[in-house]
Amino acid sequence: MIEGVKLHKWADNIEHTLTEWAMETVQEWFGIDDTDEMTEEQVTALQNYVDENCDTSYDWVLMGFQNVLNAWENANYDDD
Repeated sequence: MIEGVKLHKWADNIEHTLTEWAMETVQEWFGIDDTDEMTEEQVTALQNYVDENCDTSYDWVLMGFQNVLNAWENANYDDD
C-alpha cells in the first residue's frame, strides 16, 4: 500500500507557489510594488484576464490570480 503522501500539503504548496507567481506577474504588468495597491481599473483588467482564460485547459493556474484579487478585496474593503 502507498502511504506517506500528504496530497493536501502538495495542493497547499502548489496554490502558494501559483499565488506568488501571480503576484510577481501582476506587479510586473502594472509596475507596482504591492498588489494591494492596484487601482480599480487594474483590478478590473485582472478580473477580465481571469474571466477570458477560465475556459482554457490552464484554468486551474488562474487560482493564483484569483487569490491576488481576493487579497486585494480584503485589503481594500471593510466588512461593514
